[in-house]
Amino acid sequence: MKRVALLCVGLAAAFIFGGCGTPSINALATEATTVADEGLVGSWLPADSDDSDSAKAIVVTVGHAEDKTYLLSVPAEEDQGGAGKPMTLALRVVALGDHRFLDVTAPDAKLDELKDYGAVLLPLHHIYKVSRKDDVLTLWEIDGEWLGQELQGRRIRLDHANVGESKSEVLTASTEDLQKFFLANADQKKLFPTPVELKRVPVKPAAAPVKP
Repeated sequence: MKRVALLCVGLAAAFIFGGCGTPSINALATEATTVADEGLVGSWLPADSDDSDSAKAIVVTVGHAEDKTYLLSVPAEEDQGGAGKPMTLALRVVALGDHRFLDVTAPDAKLDELKDYGAVLLPLHHIYKVSRKDDVLTLWEIDGEWLGQELQGRRIRLDHANVGESKSEVLTASTEDLQKFFLANADQKKLFPTPVELKRVPVKPAAAPVKP
């Protein structure tokens, strides 16, 4: 997907999965379905990483407590021209039945910086299935290739548009329809295939004060 008219932001594109999945124009999260999970706050690395790689960790902090929004700081990849500058994203945890999802998009502050561009830049929402048990965070990205084939073959009926020369899919379904779809397909292994596990980076104890 070309990024001329779409601000394609997300955890996948930035750090872990290496792709852009299938983004959505509309949010999955609503006030009624957004829940707090203070256990997300902290630094996270892929489970097979060394704890000494903490500089490469994604960091979750509390953004706006009143609307249960978290901020996600993702280290930039040097080979992608990031020059070491991290990307900050907004994250909300969505509860649909017994399942939890992440709705990741650009934070309001970043959108304010880009407001002069108007409709030229369209912020998208990236949706992930998530499970957290203590200090292990498991994420499933949407398999965009499989979902695209199902949408094109009309085996899945969900409003979408095909964008750019590659005709990549962008979901245009309403928030209500998105919630119905992801709740019904939360256990569909073809939609959410191999997960990625993250581990919490241990907090180093503060150094003891030096006695005079």
